Amino acid sequence: MKVVAALFLFLAETTFAGGLSAPFDLDSAARLPQGVRNFRYKLIGTSVAEKYNAVGNIEPLGTAFENSITFQDMIDGADDKGEELATKGYLDAKSVNPNSVIGETTGEVRVAKTANVPVFAYGLASWWTTALVVPITTTNIEVDTGFVANEDGQRFHDYIEQEDFKTRTAKKLREKTTNAVVTSSKDKGYKELKSETLTEVGDIVLVNKFKGFETAMFALAFKQVVVLPTGRPQDPNKVVDIAPGDGQLDLGVGVVTELKPFSKSDWKIIAGANYTSQLPAYVTRRIPESKDKKLSEDIDKDTYMNLGDIYSAQLGTRVPLAPGLSFTTGYTYQYKEGDIYDGGLYGDGRYSVLGEDTEQEMSSALVGLGYSTVPFFREKTYSVPWEVNLTYAKVLRGRNVNRADLVQAELAMFF
Repeated sequence: MKVVAALFLFLAETTFAGGLSAPFDLDSAARLPQGVRNFRYKLIGTSVAEKYNAVGNIEPLGTAFENSITFQDMIDGADDKGEELATKGYLDAKSVNPNSVIGETTGEVRVAKTANVPVFAYGLASWWTTALVVPITTTNIEVDTGFVANEDGQRFHDYIEQEDFKTRTAKKLREKTTNAVVTSSKDKGYKELKSETLTEVGDIVLVNKFKGFETAMFALAFKQVVVLPTGRPQDPNKVVDIAPGDGQLDLGVGVVTELKPFSKSDWKIIAGANYTSQLPAYVTRRIPESKDKKLSEDIDKDTYMNLGDIYSAQLGTRVPLAPGLSFTTGYTYQYKEGDIYDGGLYGDGRYSVLGEDTEQEMSSALVGLGYSTVPFFREKTYSVPWEVNLTYAKVLRGRNVNRADLVQAELAMFF
């Protein structure tokens, strides 16, 4: 009997919300026979500490925390007159330029994410299969920030600590610099910056696959995908948040073809293309003061968000190695348009900062092994049709995407 093969390419774009990620399945034109049910359980894991920046170079995730702190920043961020006078007093006494740098903030971010994904599929007709995908994600975020003072910064600390009447002020100023990221985010009303682990339901996906054209050696199928905004969207009060959803509806379409070069072999060459429209929505966002000052206390609860549409193309092959055993490999190219933000509370230029460096591009490859009892079930030598698959997906290059390889283990049963 015909069976649904690997889960649809769109799932990789929704299991891990927030942009492009490496697809962990090779698509298929196969459908379920009418009345046949299929349950798949997928366990998907990834970890990431690096990303590809806007020009395709690799850099740590914590790069966003790296920033130069000047004496003027200390003056502008003073909580009281004592802090301001202490800083200005040092500048006057030592004839130091207020724009001189006193040190650099540092940061390290590591993310480990797993998704438990049950998939329920049903053959509504010989030409139509429908499926429901419910990702449940567990995300572990480790965050560590610090400050490295230069010679000017160390001389400043030494100076204010030698002034007896400024002991309390000196302590506060040292805390502000040595823990600059945490202090700044707290002052602007963000939640405490800390490591955490969260288990949440992601965006639920509805998939329909339709028969297009089919012969003994060639098959063409069409897909229609709806991604529902059921996952928690980004929390504007968190400096670092890997949300399982993005708060808006996605509509996708796709086409996939399968070619069997030899009539007596199950070897298949598979090609597909997909388009996902991410529909606009209104969300709550903090609006950056400028490109260099993205931490902000200004919140717009009616921010217009239009995430960029996604285009992808995939080419791969599935090769039989032995009865029931197959090898899969494939290449996928993905492109996402830049995001657009707008609103009426603050200047247009501030909203556009949210959309900077959101245009994405990714090339990835996957390899996999699968074992299925379906051939034996067809021959009536095995009573239960099931299959297991193990897949590894690697990001080859990209722009504005995480450098996150994926591993997937899958169990499927048909009844």
